[in-house]
Amino acid sequence: MRTEREILLFVLRSSDDKLWWSLEEIMREASDPITALDAVALLCTVGLLQRRGEYVILTRAALRFAQLLTWP
Repeated sequence: MRTEREILLFVLRSSDDKLWWSLEEIMREASDPITALDAVALLCTVGLLQRRGEYVILTRAALRFAQLLTWP
């Protein structure tokens, strides 16, 4: 779960200036590249990321989740 959180937070924090992230970029940012691939797969399964070949994008569900976390 730690890796999933790490990846989701990385993507959410950099979403202001970016729409697509390569798997290579995500693997570089993660503490364990192999676990990162499993984490991306899990985040896609639960609907927070969507994979498009070698790239991933945030889903509306992930963006809404981020809004709820920062809601006063």
